[in-house]
Amino acid sequence: KGVDDVSRTISRTVTYVKAEGGEAAPGSSNTVTFERSGEINHVTGEVTWQAWTAKAGDATLEGHPLPLVTGYLAQSATNNGTGVAPSTTAEAIVATETTGNITEEVTYVKLGSWIPQPPTGTVE
Repeated sequence: KGVDDVSRTISRTVTYVKAEGGEAAPGSSNTVTFERSGEINHVTGEVTWQAWTAKAGDATLEGHPLPLVTGYLAQSATNNGTGVAPSTTAEAIVATETTGNITEEVTYVKLGSWIPQPPTGTVE
């Protein structure tokens, strides 16, 4: 990393999709930015870095409650392509300067309709 490596922004993006295609609900995203400073030794060219700190003082990437989508159920989710429980997208994530960008997707499936059928011979 060079002398210009003084800022890193980590993003978290959540999308909500229907299994058959299309958006189930508006997605969400937020970011946290880390900064650091350093001093250059002009004789040796060596850089002495200070610790990374969250710019806003808070390194939390907020989660959001799962949206309610009429006629659908949040069935599955992925975090950077790995399967996770849909509820994990509602949890806050504390990031560090080494956390990679996070892309989460929640898939909603259409609820089936259930029609009760009385036992044969009970309805006249």
